[in-house]
Amino acid sequence: MYLIGLDLGTTGCKSMVFDTTGQILGEHYIEYEVTFLPDGGAEQDAELWWQYAAEAVAAAVRKAGIDPKEAAGIPVSSQGCAFVPVGRDGKSLANAISWYDTRALPQARALYARYGEKELFYRLGHPAESLVFPEILRLKEEAPELYQKTWKFLMPHDYLICRMTGRAVTDPSMASGSMCYDVPTGAWARDLLREYGIDEEKLPEICEAGTVAGTLLPEAAAQMGLCCGTVVAVGMQDQKIAALGAGIQTGSITVSLGTASAVETLCTAPQRDAQMQVQCHGFGSGMWVLENSVDTAGAALKWARRTFCADLSYREMDALAAGAAPGANGVCFYPLLYRGTTDRNQGCFDGLGLETSRADLIRAVLEGVIYSQRECLDILRGMGVVSSEMLACGGGGTSPLWRQMMADVYNLPVRTSSSKEGPALGAAILAGVAAGVYESVPAACRKLVKASDPQPPIAENHDKSEPFYQLYCKLYPALKDSFKKA
Repeated sequence: MYLIGLDLGTTGCKSMVFDTTGQILGEHYIEYEVTFLPDGGAEQDAELWWQYAAEAVAAAVRKAGIDPKEAAGIPVSSQGCAFVPVGRDGKSLANAISWYDTRALPQARALYARYGEKELFYRLGHPAESLVFPEILRLKEEAPELYQKTWKFLMPHDYLICRMTGRAVTDPSMASGSMCYDVPTGAWARDLLREYGIDEEKLPEICEAGTVAGTLLPEAAAQMGLCCGTVVAVGMQDQKIAALGAGIQTGSITVSLGTASAVETLCTAPQRDAQMQVQCHGFGSGMWVLENSVDTAGAALKWARRTFCADLSYREMDALAAGAAPGANGVCFYPLLYRGTTDRNQGCFDGLGLETSRADLIRAVLEGVIYSQRECLDILRGMGVVSSEMLACGGGGTSPLWRQMMADVYNLPVRTSSSKEGPALGAAILAGVAAGVYESVPAACRKLVKASDPQPPIAENHDKSEPFYQLYCKLYPALKDSFKKA
């Protein structure tokens, strides 16, 4: 019996085949791009989402050499906050709107003006920028015919499940990124929908992650190289399911290193952050997750490679950065390359000089991402969250350099999941529960989640990095007014 994980990220789709002990038998990855438009739009072709997902699963199954009849189940994890309008056949009616899209900022600001930023944040768990609800409002205003034709507005996780089973469902972690989900009650915010004339019927049904969404339809099964009737499980948003794959539990803190990065911990009741930086999302099973994120983590490194390291592999970039001293020879990088917030933040380098080397720049990018994660961690600490170690997951967690830098800057031991693809492993956990292979999510985690020995911080490196982290913390307050004017 085998479990299949499927993760549809912002810049790539990954499928992995696991046995019931968590061993990876086959995997396949397909990379793609977001289309950025001059008016602030950011879109993807949802039909390609489906084609790449089906291709990734079929290729992973072939590489694993397993009998498709022995696949116990398949769930989905995906990027959050994106969505696509679909017709009654479950197929897209227009391009999907990416979470990078900024065209709905006027609608977001109108929501703030109507309800108050803090009230919205406390109730809905998320700032209004670049989320599904403001984008739906924009679409209704600018393309009313498309709104009327739309059967469902589906996030990427929901869309793939719909193509696989014909059923439109989501889970609390995905719904939390919509800004029309009442986090404390775990239901769609019906009063908000009514006020703005949005039909609740156009949203998917909310179900617990790890429950059965349905079974593979014949056409989907044929495209995926699986058998008709294979169980399809309700999954989660990729950052949440990555934390699950890393072994998150109450009292632990996880950090993911994907296109974006998230620092997360679980709690047994919704919690509010007075600074409105830590988001509270639904997790399911009577749990909530506190999350503070870095929008461009792996994306910042990808940008650096594309911009000034096109001749290097990521491993070669690591080797260069390892040769630069902590503090990157005085260069500090602010990694906010995504400008989708109301503050109009911008990324920047500080401290450049004629002596600055390419190694310094790469090191500064890595440090900037980790400093940003450290800020997230410090805010959680200020809310009373305590942990003796960090659990790292995601592709960046496979880099020994990144792991050591994280340990040094956090001043905490860092453990990494044995699976470099936390979302896919988390998806396999949910597939196993839905298919009855494991009796519960904790039981599945005990069987499947394996982590490295803790990588301790190096005291000397921590002492060297701390002044640069403090400098980093002063950089944004000093520059944000300039960002707003840009």
